[in-house]
Amino acid sequence: MKKIISLSITAIMLISVLSLAVSANVCGDNHFMKYTVTKEPTYTEEGEQIGICALCGYEQVMTIPVLKLPDVKYSIVNSTITLNNLYNVKDIFFSTGTQTTYREVKNNLIYGLTSAKINGTSYSYNFRNAGMHTVYIRFTDGRADVRYNVNINVTKPVFTPGNGKLTVSNLEGAKVLRIAKGVHDSVASMKASGTIVNYTGRILEGGSYTLKFTQNYEYYTIAVEYRTGYVELYKYVVYGVL
Repeated sequence: MKKIISLSITAIMLISVLSLAVSANVCGDNHFMKYTVTKEPTYTEEGEQIGICALCGYEQVMTIPVLKLPDVKYSIVNSTITLNNLYNVKDIFFSTGTQTTYREVKNNLIYGLTSAKINGTSYSYNFRNAGMHTVYIRFTDGRADVRYNVNINVTKPVFTPGNGKLTVSNLEGAKVLRIAKGVHDSVASMKASGTIVNYTGRILEGGSYTLKFTQNYEYYTIAVEYRTGYVELYKYVVYGVL
């Protein structure tokens, strides 16, 4: 014998609303179930939801899968790269050149850091040199390593010698212009020479500055440091002094 169910208009309307608003899962009597989330899923833990049939009272507990971690994204402004979505990161490495493997990155390493130095889910790093670089990221949750090859463009100074003078231009964004006697391969060496002179502030605001010399055939090293951290050294021998 078939079971005949008599439903009021109110009950029919309730079933219609439930069927539109909730999952298509049904109870044993083929009634639509309304599900309520009791625990939101996270990137590390499953969530939970409970389904209740408004007609027969049947309940069902279901898990909600762990959220899929978003892919790491990066953006570059001037010579600074910012990495976002750094979830479960083990370490990050920055190297020169276009590298393809972890070992190649380590062999050409500029800087590396572990998760302990990452505050939150983003990290910014400032490259000091222009050209191709590689960013290599490893994770603690079994995800495959991520590698980015990025081309870094930096503002570089322009040096124009002549007539016992040296004009340094393209100084927008420069923090300091340094000059020291002799040939040096680093700012530290320039400082250690005891001959270094530093130019800052308004001298650099015009975008260029001209250094004047009085003795031919003397050697100098000029360093321009930008606020981005980029540093360029230029070796100059004086000529053309009248």
